Amino acid sequence: MLDPSSPWGYEIKHAALHKGGDYDNAVDTLEVMLTKMAESHDLDVQPLLIFNELVSSMTTCIDYVRIKREVRNYFSYVMLSHKWEDNEPLFQQVVHMAVYDLETSPTHDKLQTFCKIVRYEGFNWAWSDTCCIDKPDHFVLQEALVAMFRWYQGSAMVIVFLRGVHPSSPCGALAGSIWNTRAWTLQEYIAAKVICFYTEDWTLYKGLKMPNHKESPEVISEMEQTTGVSAEQLMALRPGLSSIREKLRLASTRRTTWVEDAAYSLLGIFSAIGIPAIYGEGEASLGRLLANVLTRSGDMSILAWAGESSRFNSCLPARISVMMMMIYCRFLILNHHHSLLPFRPYQWTGQRRHVDSLPISDSHLVHSCSHRRDDVQQTTGGLRRTA
Repeated sequence: MLDPSSPWGYEIKHAALHKGGDYDNAVDTLEVMLTKMAESHDLDVQPLLIFNELVSSMTTCIDYVRIKREVRNYFSYVMLSHKWEDNEPLFQQVVHMAVYDLETSPTHDKLQTFCKIVRYEGFNWAWSDTCCIDKPDHFVLQEALVAMFRWYQGSAMVIVFLRGVHPSSPCGALAGSIWNTRAWTLQEYIAAKVICFYTEDWTLYKGLKMPNHKESPEVISEMEQTTGVSAEQLMALRPGLSSIREKLRLASTRRTTWVEDAAYSLLGIFSAIGIPAIYGEGEASLGRLLANVLTRSGDMSILAWAGESSRFNSCLPARISVMMMMIYCRFLILNHHHSLLPFRPYQWTGQRRHVDSLPISDSHLVHSCSHRRDDVQQTTGGLRRTA
């Protein structure tokens, strides 16, 4: 039966009339279809209307600036930031069915409500890391791990779902939320330009009505409290080799389900291209990341830490949590007459030799590479390791 409120039924009727040679009625049906499209509030119709309007308004001169603006607006996307839970919908499920046809479950409801909010806000595209990455495809996963920071940075909005936080939760619930303890959500918060926080029942956190919660005094205060970093510093963090110590210290307080994610969640933050994701390698993942950052930056303060050393290289930590002491260790080193960072800078080469000694005191506070003489060596060229 033809739906009189939908333009698509008239499209089918027009095609049938045209095929049957009834051109007069086909033209009349086409005119009705165009009228219905103009009156429709269906978001699926909007791009066609925009296209028709652009074509009709540029018969003599093509306005490339306007075309780019319209295309950019249409393809603006919203991303979900959340803690993964059991039974999350995966790529293999949603690629074959509509999101709203998924069976009822807390995680499926989370995805469906997220998509509804995205549509309500006037956007056409929604992205969730649970179902928008084909994880069994190694190349797709590798690209996603490195590009994730840029994707969140390029989004029109990031919606944060705070599982365990309720409208009645006390002040500071955001700072103490599970979401605020996870490694992956750190880069998502740093990268996002616009953020909206939602509680477990999908109401706005603290009833905030402003379009960008990242600018909310309440949110700023909580994030400064939990990170120990000012809002200005957080906003200024960019992907790449700037603010290395600050990034590592922030990451040191976060938790992951998989050991390797402590490193992989920082690939985008450090723009560490060329580091393959090898789940199962354990602490070597962090060693490879830090060696990569050290090689590209030459920042030897990465070696200022206290705690257990890595089997990958004894100059590097086994866990990122030890980087919490990084800034304090660097202060001790730079203010001691025996310095790990002399005026003649070291250079990390990535080759293995032996270490005779590293002139460093306060070994109970600051890690010394010399405790494993079969791993590394201080040379005139720098600190070296080999496989």
